[in-house]
Amino acid sequence: MIVSLLFEEGIGEKGGHVLEKARWISSSLLEAEVYSAARREKIPLELAAAFVQRVSLVYPEGSLQKEYLAIFRQGYVRGADAYHLATALYLDPECQNLNFATVDKRQAELAEVIGFHLVPL
Repeated sequence: MIVSLLFEEGIGEKGGHVLEKARWISSSLLEAEVYSAARREKIPLELAAAFVQRVSLVYPEGSLQKEYLAIFRQGYVRGADAYHLATALYLDPECQNLNFATVDKRQAELAEVIGFHLVPL
């Protein structure tokens, strides 16, 4: 989801305004996703770096096995999507304090099944 905002930010103003409306937290995988997408789309890496700095990155301590088991007991998502969901569960095991944002349909469906409230985009 954040990567799609980077594209909007690189083209117009919408991405920056969306990021400013809330505190954004993401798994550390976001860095690789943003830089990879920026390079692919020929967006300056400096813009990507500034974009990543707006997001608080989470570095879980230890294994996320418990969170992965909870996710995959409910359904299937790709590994990278599971990492983002597992990080969210690591931060908020009861799904009461965080909202989840994604444009990936399968990830959004599973996030709701797990108990997260989705941010409307």
